[in-house]
Amino acid sequence: MDAVVEDFLHSWSFVRRMTYDFIAALDDRYWLYTPVESLAPLAKQFRHMIGISGLYNDALRHRTVDFERKRSFYPATIDKAAIVAGLRMQDAELERLMRALDAEARQALLIDFGGNKMRFGDYTTMLVQHEALHQGIWALCARLAGFATPPLWQQEWVL
Repeated sequence: MDAVVEDFLHSWSFVRRMTYDFIAALDDRYWLYTPVESLAPLAKQFRHMIGISGLYNDALRHRTVDFERKRSFYPATIDKAAIVAGLRMQDAELERLMRALDAEARQALLIDFGGNKMRFGDYTTMLVQHEALHQGIWALCARLAGFATPPLWQQEWVL
């Protein structure tokens, strides 16, 4: 497999593991927590991550991001098991799509992201950044609600 793709998958695995750890550590009483009405509750933010991951994967197949399809990737419910299953399904598909790219295909990759043409490096950086942005929101929610972040978060990021 292409070393650049392997590096991305390694980075993605780390950042997504932080999401899984947050979900696993989240006490049920905070599952629908939001500090303000204008911010989606945590469970719906996790569902959003499934929808966006589905869009990212779809764009790898079709070379364009179709934001209208985001909800088509949502699980039927927002319970913890459905959220984790949805994330795992999207992660497995991302890995499959990435492993299908050789160096030539990766270098030729061009994805239309709302009119912005993104090459592999830009696109995969955006995937990691989007995940990390939400993790920052979740860390703030934890602080405001008064619950601890998972040990990995405290160890790696002192959050």
